[in-house]
Amino acid sequence: MKKLIYSIALVFTAIVFMGCPYQTKIAIDEPSVKVPSEMINTWEKESSDKNPDVFVITKDNEFVMRILKKTTNSSGEVTKYYYKGFISKVDKTEFLQVYEVEDDWSDKTTTNDDGKKVSDNQYYLYKFTHGSTYIKATLHPVTENVTDEFKNSGELKAFLEKYKDVTFLYDKDDEKYIRTDD
Repeated sequence: MKKLIYSIALVFTAIVFMGCPYQTKIAIDEPSVKVPSEMINTWEKESSDKNPDVFVITKDNEFVMRILKKTTNSSGEVTKYYYKGFISKVDKTEFLQVYEVEDDWSDKTTTNDDGKKVSDNQYYLYKFTHGSTYIKATLHPVTENVTDEFKNSGELKAFLEKYKDVTFLYDKDDEKYIRTDD
């Protein structure tokens, strides 16, 4: 009986956490890939929902984009989420790193033991694929099942270089987006 309860709990835990992208305090590297001008636009998440999520992408600077996510519930109420993101290359593979920011586009901070405010960025990592015209883009979330602990960007980048082409590194459900040219 204990084995049955344990198995059910394990399956339930797997279902609850399935689809959550990997999150880390360490970025692959500093923003150094220019934001493609074709990305500066409005995008919709490809879905059968009546009100798909909408993403408005603008430039924060040459290498960082601002991402405003608008989610509409069934009663028409819109909720906004604010992110910044940038692209990093691991060999020729592009990864999008996204982190949540305040609604004034400033980074989230926390107070350290010395009483100083420090960045509290939590990066979500996605393999980023697109066509040459950026009409469609696909995000392949890095699975949260990555259990390795990385002390620095070099270790994270080396891990991604080793496993970037292996399917187990990514969640099975990709996120597809369509540029709406608004």
